[in-house]
Amino acid sequence: MAKIYYNRIKAGAWTIERVPLTWRDEVQAMLDAEKDGEKDAR
Repeated sequence: MAKIYYNRIKAGAWTIERVPLTWRDEVQAMLDAEKDGEKDAR
């Protein structure tokens, strides 16, 4: 489920606030990991 919410955020259809609390920390970690990966690629 976290991947579904992650994809919705990446598509711009949702924000992290719409993600149910049960999944929010995991989705935020996925977003943070991607952000950190972008920093490393520069």
